[in-house]
Amino acid sequence: MKKKMKRETTIGLACLAISLTSTRFDLIPMFISGALMGCAMLLIILGFLPEKTRASLTQWKAGLLHHAG
Repeated sequence: MKKKMKRETTIGLACLAISLTSTRFDLIPMFISGALMGCAMLLIILGFLPEKTRASLTQWKAGLLHHAG
């Protein structure tokens, strides 16, 4: 059975590849590369979350935005 990767995981892996490549060849400053790597790790972790946990996280985030606005 072939499973499709979630969008967050795919984007996270792409950001990680860009960050590692740019670090290797000094294409962008280290701060930006580090921030990109951090975002990549966050997206990869979010992509691996089970659907139930992801739904509760989305509800929690919507509640925070509703109370803040």
